[in-house]
Amino acid sequence: MYPRPGALILAALTLAVTPASAQWERIDANITSGGTASLLTSDGTYLYATMLLTGQASALVRSADEGDTWEALTGFPGNYPAPSAFRAVGGVLLAGGEKPPGEVRLLVSLDEGLSWTQTVFPSGVGIPNAFFAADGIFYAGTANKIAVSSDQGASWSNLEAGPTGAAAIAAKGSTLVVVAAHGFLHRSTDAGATWERVNQPIPGQSTLVSGLWMAGGRFHIKPTTGGTLVSDDGITWNSLPTFNAFGFQSVQVAPGEGAWLMTSGIAAPALSFDAGATAQVLSAGFPTNILGQPCVSTSWLTDRYVILNAWGCFNENSGLYRMAHRDPSTHSEAHAELPKNALLLGLWPNPAASRVQSAFRIERPGAVRLSLYDPTGREVDILLDTTLPAGEHEIEVSLPALPSGAYLLRLENGSAVSTRVLVLMR
Repeated sequence: MYPRPGALILAALTLAVTPASAQWERIDANITSGGTASLLTSDGTYLYATMLLTGQASALVRSADEGDTWEALTGFPGNYPAPSAFRAVGGVLLAGGEKPPGEVRLLVSLDEGLSWTQTVFPSGVGIPNAFFAADGIFYAGTANKIAVSSDQGASWSNLEAGPTGAAAIAAKGSTLVVVAAHGFLHRSTDAGATWERVNQPIPGQSTLVSGLWMAGGRFHIKPTTGGTLVSDDGITWNSLPTFNAFGFQSVQVAPGEGAWLMTSGIAAPALSFDAGATAQVLSAGFPTNILGQPCVSTSWLTDRYVILNAWGCFNENSGLYRMAHRDPSTHSEAHAELPKNALLLGLWPNPAASRVQSAFRIERPGAVRLSLYDPTGREVDILLDTTLPAGEHEIEVSLPALPSGAYLLRLENGSAVSTRVLVLMR
């Protein structure tokens, strides 16, 4: 009866994003390999951290309990310098860097970090910036080339027709979108054989792009100015209302897609449960650098924790930190503060264009009203007005012809009220 977890993007306006007792805690104290963590990634089973050791060496640790305990992975080549890019994609761990000087190598693990093979990149490929996998094809973006692999990273070839490098890559089927050198956006619809530059995704918006990610099967970009843009094809972009109290550059999406972690290198992260329309800056107790400013190197988001690496602090604050959060899409205890006799469990899709499905539960039979409000608080449509028995219900309703933006969906059952943010995208 409940909606699929991967299809939900929820926002509980009646709840704080984090519980009042939430605070940052350092979780690298029990790492026995020494050194300082430099990069983070996760494959859904383990959280991994590369460790920068003395003498330009590195190590790898992993945690099966989101940072409570760690184990050193001795199969990782200890004489390998700290990677410039480290990512779990397509069930494979990839770590890329330069060694010896002038030669780019890639480390590949197919067994959750226990053993590694080394691959030399094709000639002319620079140091990796980003990894991505889609439909069995692996992509590595560097400062001057894009490399591809169809054998889980065992061998690579260059996309000769690609743009000059890629700081970020996203793919859906044969459509590739990359943020190339200096923030210019490029797209290919034939798996990289030919490319076009996307000069102006939205009239009046900055051409340059600082972030690229996938959420809900759609491409999202963050221009250097303005809010978030979203696209199905990588060429036609629509603007989403986006929290932007600081210039975030990248987004991590929780496994269930119920939360976004919005980060930049020089500000505290922010957490959103409504596709970035609203967010809470997680600044309380956040580690800062010697100038007193927040800092973050890499971050990860699970359905329980915000986890980050403050390696960029370069002082006593450098290390791994986490903060518990409550995700309404995955943690039933987060619903405890909502009214007991009505609970709006989910919306999908969100953002939506013309129709939306909703799941909700009422503890008592009676009148149920589902209405839509604009940002000014004006009721603009009644989507459901009926009497229902107690229990769980799913409905699909048509949405009115309203401008794109964030609206409030309100469920009423007697004196109980539950709300969610619904993003309309035309």
